[in-house]
Amino acid sequence: MSVDNCTACPAGTFSGHDVAAANTTCAACPAGTFQPDEAQTEAEDCAPCGAGHYSTTQAATRADDGEAGPAG
Repeated sequence: MSVDNCTACPAGTFSGHDVAAANTTCAACPAGTFQPDEAQTEAEDCAPCGAGHYSTTQAATRADDGEAGPAG
């Protein structure tokens, strides 16, 4: 397969060596993280949600995609 046949993973996902070895295309960033850019290659590219926010869904693309945490 040539690089010309490859498609970049969308924001909120990544594809690294571990993902490629598992024969999957792109892995979602885990819940509680976000990733705004396409074509990321490492799980570490997924950053924690913004201060005061949390997310229970995967593949968030913005720091504030999650819900605001409870006051206090």
